Formats: sequence, structure tokens, C-alpha cells
Amino acid sequence: MPTVLVVEDDNDLLFLYYTALSQKGYDVVEARSTTQAMELLEPPDFIPELVFVDMGMPDAPGTRVITYLRSEPRFDNTRIVVVTANDQYRARVADKGISHFLVKPVTIAELVAVADELTA
Repeated sequence: MPTVLVVEDDNDLLFLYYTALSQKGYDVVEARSTTQAMELLEPPDFIPELVFVDMGMPDAPGTRVITYLRSEPRFDNTRIVVVTANDQYRARVADKGISHFLVKPVTIAELVAVADELTA
């Protein structure tokens, strides 16, 4: 069962993502802030196959998580999906090795389809 880290500060969206991905068999780990995501990623044995990252986080931009993931060789095979309401982030993350860029609102079907595609 692939491990998915969801970095999202909106509790309603986090619940929807968690529910949809869990029902499809993913092991979902939640982070409600960039700081929490960084703490979860710290242990050397935690290597999610997929990370959904919201860019507009309350404590620091989601790019901080992406930069960290791409600086650590153990995350070389981790796929990153940016999920944001601001399409202007597309240019900021274009060279950061992300797999998908989704603009909110994102349908549950779209979220699951991307997860299935990237973990196949």
C-alpha cells in the first residue's frame, strides 16, 4: 500500500483527500503545516511514494517542503504533486522536479487519478 503525504492546511480539503485516498487503499499521512510536514519527513525511514503539497500554507510556503524533498537523495523516487489555488506558483515550481500541478478546486476523481497514475 503506497504511502501518501498530504500537506494541506484546509481541514475540509484534508478530510476529503484523506477519505478518498484511504478508500482507494493508500496509507495517508497528514500535515496541516509546512513545519509539521518537515517534522514528518525528518525520520530516515519515512519515505512517502507521493506527496501532495499546497503552496499557500500558513507558516511557510509549500516550496519549502519541495526544496527539502529534492535536496535529500532518499526522496529521489518520491513523486510531488502541487495542489494550489494560485496558478502563478506554476512558474516557481517548474524547475523543482514536480510530477503534476493541480489548480484548486480539484475533484476527488482527479486527485485519485493522479495518485493512481503516479504510483502505478
